[in-house]
Amino acid sequence: MNILYTESSPDIGGQELQAIAQMQAMTRARHQVVLACRADSRIAEEAEKHAIKVIPVPFRNSLHPPSVYALRRLVQKLFPDMVICHSRHDSNIVALTRATLSWLTRSAPASMPFCPRTAPRWMRPRKLRWRCA
Repeated sequence: MNILYTESSPDIGGQELQAIAQMQAMTRARHQVVLACRADSRIAEEAEKHAIKVIPVPFRNSLHPPSVYALRRLVQKLFPDMVICHSRHDSNIVALTRATLSWLTRSAPASMPFCPRTAPRWMRPRKLRWRCA
């Protein structure tokens, strides 16, 4: 499974340490894990110590358009199965990103002779699942 974690806090505390522990567990379970966070944050340093891939996103505030665009590009590039966020600021940015990507699904070719709803499960378009804790 391809999992994208987001964290907007520049400091590190309980929720950030919990996220690191979850990412380590997911990595041990052979999932692909990526952390989107501020480039200069302490969680970025901690994640890199544990060999977790870190991608910088500005996360300046809850309504920061450059953060939405950066996260949007990241989601389009990684196409994660799941996006997990732990704080209010990054969950707001994720919600705004999701609103701009509501059209994004994997789809079957236009020549497909049957409706995607009646297609075999493995051929159906795959929608992104989002979880904000």
